[in-house]
Amino acid sequence: MYSLINQLQKKDEQALREVINRYGGYVKAIVLKVLQPNHTAIEECINDVFLTIWQKSTQFTGDEVDFKKWIGVIAKYKAIDTYRSLQNKPKTVELLPSISNNKDLPESIVERRVQK
Repeated sequence: MYSLINQLQKKDEQALREVINRYGGYVKAIVLKVLQPNHTAIEECINDVFLTIWQKSTQFTGDEVDFKKWIGVIAKYKAIDTYRSLQNKPKTVELLPSISNNKDLPESIVERRVQK
């Protein structure tokens, strides 16, 4: 395991694949707990977690148990950040429902209203 961490810190792509295989379920469980109903956000967040692990692997110091905890902390905070960004995203509001429900082009609808 320690060699896996060393290989990851040396930016070995095979080591990253092994980390994904070993800890993918663990990361998914953490992310699911925070982002449950939003499946696209879950997948995106999981990808972000492993990207962060890849980018910050040189900052990790410790053993195998610490590595799993480190991954868990990254997953938890990435999921929370994703949740917050989704909450702050402006909601889409339909301003003119009659236009969106009509199959005519917006220009022809406006012309008809002007003529009336």
